[in-house]
Amino acid sequence: MTELKTITKISLVVYGLICLLNAIMLIFLLDQFITPMTGWNNPLSPRQWGGALLGITIFAFLAVFRNMEWEQIKFGYEFLYYLVIMNIVVEGGIGLLMASTATPAAISQVIMDVILMSVVLVLGIYSYLKQRS
Repeated sequence: MTELKTITKISLVVYGLICLLNAIMLIFLLDQFITPMTGWNNPLSPRQWGGALLGITIFAFLAVFRNMEWEQIKFGYEFLYYLVIMNIVVEGGIGLLMASTATPAAISQVIMDVILMSVVLVLGIYSYLKQRS
């Protein structure tokens, strides 16, 4: 069995922390933060995504702090970074489609999210390649 390398643990902790912060915003701070900025009137959809992010956080932290082996988390790790790719595509697409009607705060949030998730993706791919070698 292969032990997790330090860079893989770092990438999982960074991804877990980002997902935890977003989960808290989407689950608990939706009415105070997201809804006024975006004008969403469906409170369930963002909260469901927040719950998924909370699940990702739990997986990432369990993988690091339980000292799991690479073979145990390999599929989950690949799936998490597939979600990052899809998040970048979807959020970038929504940002482009809604740019004409969105508030400047919403547009800056989309740009910040795409940049942040791109950095997480690069870190994840780098650590995946290092873990395999």
